[in-house]
Amino acid sequence: MHVRLLLSPANLQRPLRALWQEPNLLRVAVAGACFGIGQGVWFTFLVSHLVVHRGLSLAAAGALFALMQVVSTVGRPLLGWLADRAGAGRVLRITCIGSGLATLALAAVSPTWPAWGVLLLVLLGGCTVSSWNGVQGAQAVYYARPGAVAEAATGGLLLIMLANVVGPVLFGLMASLGGFPLGFAVAALLTLAGWWPLRRLP
Repeated sequence: MHVRLLLSPANLQRPLRALWQEPNLLRVAVAGACFGIGQGVWFTFLVSHLVVHRGLSLAAAGALFALMQVVSTVGRPLLGWLADRAGAGRVLRITCIGSGLATLALAAVSPTWPAWGVLLLVLLGGCTVSSWNGVQGAQAVYYARPGAVAEAATGGLLLIMLANVVGPVLFGLMASLGGFPLGFAVAALLTLAGWWPLRRLP
């Protein structure tokens, strides 16, 4: 009974309706979905890409993936600290550009890339692709209407989770047509599209 209530159309519509009622909240949520596409693709395909197209061992590629996650544990509070001082909108826009460019660079990774280049790219990914969630979530709560904080936060998370699923699926489709580079290039463009709603964020 509780599961049926949780997954009922009315219960799922309420958070999404809360996004439409506040323009700035909707902008932050759409940007989060764009970020989520790139994040889902990195989390799903980074290791495979480094093994297949850079020639790393599975252990080395896994270590780089773990390093990216470790960097994000520092990157998230760091971006929060910067957002408090420079403005969350500005930090999200810069993070959007960094995440998109990092994903675009990942499309170009090949066996000719030096080890330090791959390492720097993974560090950049940890600071951008993996670290935006805290600032984005805080902004969603900030723009929520009084009494609708839970619905606003849930609506934003629904879009992000959907993007985390759709991103890898779309990547797989693009990779089947033009290989991993095309998949990462499309993911980069969709991530950079998050700048458009953020440009009008105060």
